[in-house]
Amino acid sequence: MLFAFKRSKIAFAGVLTLTAVIIALLWVRDQGKPLYIPLVASLLMAGLGVLVALLLGNILANMENTRYLGYLHMELDPEKFLKAYRDVPARLKAGRRSAAVARSYLADGYWANGQFREAMEALGAMPDSKDAALFGLFAEKKCAILQAMGDTEGAEAALAQLKQAAESCQASKAELSRNLHENYSLYRQQQNALTRQEVDRAALSRAFKQAQYNLRRLEIARVFQLNEAINQVPAPQTTREYLEKNSGKTFFSRLS
Repeated sequence: MLFAFKRSKIAFAGVLTLTAVIIALLWVRDQGKPLYIPLVASLLMAGLGVLVALLLGNILANMENTRYLGYLHMELDPEKFLKAYRDVPARLKAGRRSAAVARSYLADGYWANGQFREAMEALGAMPDSKDAALFGLFAEKKCAILQAMGDTEGAEAALAQLKQAAESCQASKAELSRNLHENYSLYRQQQNALTRQEVDRAALSRAFKQAQYNLRRLEIARVFQLNEAINQVPAPQTTREYLEKNSGKTFFSRLS
């Protein structure tokens, strides 16, 4: 995502400019010496400069990306996130994995803002299932959006894709598989609530305590709320209070 953010692009260009200046100074210093001396020094300096420029640019890009995601997942301000992130996917080369990841983040922002159709449009087509992490990420986002739209049939198909991603890397990437299974479990619980099936309240309570982001806690609390509203099962008073007080500017604040 190096070229998606202004700071990373400036850093990249700055390091390359400094490298060019140093190379010019090397030629001035080595005047009168055999040609191969400044030539070799220039090539080495150019290689080092490009390496440092890429490293610094990518570090800053990741920092910017994390900062913007913080607006969404921690500050619960999807409008602020969308304002900063709306143009990011377009700045990345189509077909690149980074562009697909950025689309999923943008879709997350639209979803959290209650703009579900825009979220589906931003997400776009599913990636190749051979990339379990990316395929699972898209399946998760797709499921969340479809469930929010009330499309339980479409969400069921997305759940099957998410389960497929989790199982496909179980032997080769155990940690990734575990994370995908956890996401599958959450959206399966929400699907159960939406379709009047049994919800594992104990598992949801554990997931709520272990959640690292505010937005994920809201998703889990929402399952309790759905379970109460649709299945006439009492939700913990603390859950209702949590949604009322901690939904920020997300669409959860507009749910009854």
